[in-house]
Amino acid sequence: DGVVVPENTDKNNDGLDDATAQQVQDAIDKAKGAEQAAKEALEEAEKDGLITPDEQQAIIDANKALEDAKQEAQDKINELPESAGKDDLQSQLEQIGDGVDVPEVTDENYDDLDDATAEHIQGLIDAAKEAEQAAKDALDKVQEDGLITPQEKRVIKKANKAVADAKDEAQQAIDSLEPSKGKESLQGELNGINGVDVPK
Repeated sequence: DGVVVPENTDKNNDGLDDATAQQVQDAIDKAKGAEQAAKEALEEAEKDGLITPDEQQAIIDANKALEDAKQEAQDKINELPESAGKDDLQSQLEQIGDGVDVPEVTDENYDDLDDATAEHIQGLIDAAKEAEQAAKDALDKVQEDGLITPQEKRVIKKANKAVADAKDEAQQAIDSLEPSKGKESLQGELNGINGVDVPK
């Protein structure tokens, strides 16, 4: 009958069993997919120019999945005998990056407003609140003796003007914002600030 010709298990002559090499190739392809997923997670997060804690976590998780996939492929490569095939697979794996840079969170409270911008405008609103308090204090002081002099009226009007000026500055900053929950919240807070009635 002659001899049974064994099946060719190294068709590309790279010194590796083809089935084993394919398993390792699959692991490398999985790592390549994980690298792409990490890039896409970053692009998705950066679309609106803000990074929420959830978006940051998604990027961290994608980087971790990439790291795990690369390690899994490396472990499989380490088990291979020295060969041209092993060198080729190792070189493919080394071309896969370590993931993407994780951006800082810029929208901690999910109000669709950059936190630094919100903080700046909050400072302007707080200044208007302080001016409002100063106007109230000035009014209380002049009313202590039950008499209002023209000089005291001028003091109240000046205090009211300071409130109006501080509100205007905050309003201009709010007007420059794109629509968002954060903008509405700041506007609502500013709307609650008013001067005092100038006594007759």
